[in-house]
Amino acid sequence: MKNNLVMLKKEDKIERTIFVGDLFYSTCSLESKKNTMATFYVSQRNDDQWQFQLKSDEGGTLLQSEGYTTKAACMNGVESVKENSTSEGRYDKQENKGGKWYFNLKASNGQIIGTSPAFSDEAACDLAIAVVTDQAGDAPVNE
Repeated sequence: MKNNLVMLKKEDKIERTIFVGDLFYSTCSLESKKNTMATFYVSQRNDDQWQFQLKSDEGGTLLQSEGYTTKAACMNGVESVKENSTSEGRYDKQENKGGKWYFNLKASNGQIIGTSPAFSDEAACDLAIAVVTDQAGDAPVNE
């Protein structure tokens, strides 16, 4: 599925229409997205490892963790995302071998605490970073 993105910058607001994989944002400003909220989902995988996913209010995955051996360690990962998501320097955006874009969110010690899905273009990846930056810090946790 191809990602489509239109972004217009007006004053300090970003207006866009976006369809990125299973993420969909209609034309709106980032400012108006403050009424919506991404949510952390904590779950236990089939291999008994714990993981979290940060999902948009539309249900698309913005960021997911590695596997943790305990739920407590996973919850610490969620808190680390909340603490680090507002720091621009914590995002490491990369292009994979297939030409798709993704980012890692890193803690102050450089450890990766979450990885995004792959996006077909850099602009879509940038928008996902903007949503995580804007919403992760206050996102509720669904256990």
